[in-house]
Amino acid sequence: MKKIEQNGKAQAPLPEEVAEVLRMLSADSDVNVQFEPPPDSNIEVLGRPILALDPVLNNGTLPAKFLQHRLIQNRYFFALPRDLWDQIYNRLGKDAFDNDLVDLEVAAAEMCGDCSWNVGFHSGGAFTYPLLRSSRRRKGASNETETTTSWGLNRAQLDFALKQCEARLGPLRIVSRGYLGWLLTCRQFLEEHDALMVQWSDMVRRWGFTRLGVLVPKGMFVIGDDPTTEPKWPAYSQAFEEFFTRWRLRGMAAPYLPIPLEPLMAGEVAVSLLPQLARAGGVFCLPDTFPIPSRDELRNLLEGALHGGEKPAHLAEWMELIAKDNMGKKPIARFARLFEFQHYYRILNHRHAPSLRRKTKALKEVLAHGLDSSEKSIVGDLGFVRRRLGKHWLDRGQFSIAGPF
Repeated sequence: MKKIEQNGKAQAPLPEEVAEVLRMLSADSDVNVQFEPPPDSNIEVLGRPILALDPVLNNGTLPAKFLQHRLIQNRYFFALPRDLWDQIYNRLGKDAFDNDLVDLEVAAAEMCGDCSWNVGFHSGGAFTYPLLRSSRRRKGASNETETTTSWGLNRAQLDFALKQCEARLGPLRIVSRGYLGWLLTCRQFLEEHDALMVQWSDMVRRWGFTRLGVLVPKGMFVIGDDPTTEPKWPAYSQAFEEFFTRWRLRGMAAPYLPIPLEPLMAGEVAVSLLPQLARAGGVFCLPDTFPIPSRDELRNLLEGALHGGEKPAHLAEWMELIAKDNMGKKPIARFARLFEFQHYYRILNHRHAPSLRRKTKALKEVLAHGLDSSEKSIVGDLGFVRRRLGKHWLDRGQFSIAGPF
């Protein structure tokens, strides 16, 4: 570690890999480095401001004053949607919460908005996960019908195209979110997930998940940011790739936020994905020289190819829900709702347990409003999760050094 001096005072030590980069930059120049600067300071290298660190220009990183926070530094942190946080804060009152946590919650909520895209942070940098919830912004019609967009469409044409896209992809999205809700209420999945988090906690904190499941070429990263130079990387990568294949995942955005494999309808498929696709479902090719089969014919072909053999025991419950002859698909929609509910219920109870003590009814009412549900549904969902995972289900992941709670 290298200590940086500023105005004659020793500052916090820099990570060695960062110090190495700075040594390279400053070989022939006098560089004034400021670590953990005040939020209103000007950050410069070689006399020029670092625009990436200007919060006005870069909304992908939390303000500097939070980067050393115990819940942020080298950890995952899930944000609360701004509207949900405001409702909870106003309902319970400012005196119910720790001021330090309130400032962090507000900053995170400001950056993530309704959490339909950015949902949290890894070491202070925002990450995306579009499956958690749909945007609460007004969809569809606009009066600006003559305004041309960058796609060469006016607003009315763009709205029509988006509606068509939603009509085609909406049902698939419900199934994806339903599968995620089933996974996050499946004891076996959670036990295997948590065991990996404990075994590889140091690697999760250092590298996260963004490069797992992807063929990582050597020599493509700056010094200190190349995972292939890490001795543990091959074993770390293999352990998670096996986990992904077993549970039909493409990867993970964060702990407790798996990314499911979804149908690939068009475009080219990366060669590195083919083995995982073949083991997790199948790879199908319909050349453009063949006519598209009728709906029933295609459905029977796919059903036989995908589910004709022996079903994996650990996925048996989900396979039963999606079976062709199972006409009752309501449980899928319920699991989709449970995915969002359990996520935010856990965040609130992990971070603000003292504030919520003896305020369960108020919390259920706020969640019902914030998640577009009803208090009756919230009560029913809470009981359902407890029956599946046990009364101590909220304790899971609470003390992980990698976060996210």
